Amino acid sequence: MKLKLIIAVSGALAILSMAGPVGAADVDFSGKTVRIIQNYGAGGSTDLFARTIAPFIQKYLPGQPTVVVEPKPGAAGIQAGIYMHNSSSPDGMEICLCNSMPVRWVTVNDFDFDLRDFAIAGSQPVNTVVLIRDDLNVSKPTDLAHTPKPLLFSATSPASENASRFAVFANIFGAKVNIIGGYQLAGNMVQSITQGETNVTSLNSDYYAVQSTAIAEAGTVGAFGQVGIPNGDRFDPESAIDAPTFDTMVREYAPEVLGTPKYKLFSAFNQAAAAQMIYVLAPGTPQEYVTAWQDAIAKAVADPEYAKAVETMQTGLRPFTGEAGTRKMLDALYDGFKSPDVVEVLKEIAPVYFK
Repeated sequence: MKLKLIIAVSGALAILSMAGPVGAADVDFSGKTVRIIQNYGAGGSTDLFARTIAPFIQKYLPGQPTVVVEPKPGAAGIQAGIYMHNSSSPDGMEICLCNSMPVRWVTVNDFDFDLRDFAIAGSQPVNTVVLIRDDLNVSKPTDLAHTPKPLLFSATSPASENASRFAVFANIFGAKVNIIGGYQLAGNMVQSITQGETNVTSLNSDYYAVQSTAIAEAGTVGAFGQVGIPNGDRFDPESAIDAPTFDTMVREYAPEVLGTPKYKLFSAFNQAAAAQMIYVLAPGTPQEYVTAWQDAIAKAVADPEYAKAVETMQTGLRPFTGEAGTRKMLDALYDGFKSPDVVEVLKEIAPVYFK
């Protein structure tokens, strides 16, 4: 009886397979204009990333439509998500490349929608580099608690996940980070630290690669650490960036915190980087359009010409995770940030998320 059931199910699956799934083959964007909305200002690192990958996504979308990149900044990156959730039509004609949305979803107290309600085409990790002024004399994490000046971190918002991640890292070593929000673009943050207005900041590795020569010529700022690229349960450093990963530094200089709620919070911020660039369409978008975008992005990332474009920026390729894998990461991220012991640590170190 059991064998007959297996054969019956196998036969049904074979019939479905022969019939062909409803997917990207049923979509045709010929002659249309589609939009990639990105959630930060024009000229910043997210904009650079979107404009670099856009021509390759266009190449692989069915019908090769015109692809336009449109910045929609506001509310520290959340405004684009609000637009996609409340106003975007579920017709597959626009997608949001939303930087940092996953971590803001699980940390900002008044986030009004569940990120998992979106149609999700996939995600990519983002490596982040933290820069520190040389005159702070910080060569290892234990130096952070003994700087001659307070640690002033320039960021887009007081609730910046990059700044908060570093604040948790510094707290592990007994240091306090003052987050100075309001910088609109990555270039503004670079200017603030090179001129001494602040003394710590962070850049996505893409933008860091673009700015690395200018930063080196300024002679006042150096790369202190990097998140790295997620690889299973560890983070591998990008070889082009001469700085260790933050997780490596914690394990080397503060192994006693491993397994504590504070380390769980630090790890949750790190894991958020694994799905930091998330591609979402309006809730209710038909699956065939989601599949078309997912397939196009995956093929764009694998395109040798895209690899050359990324190499020109002197940064590394980011792996692409499809819908199923991204949803799994979102579930894990939600569980990690929302556990009561972690929430208490977040309230202590980053109370801005609860105001």
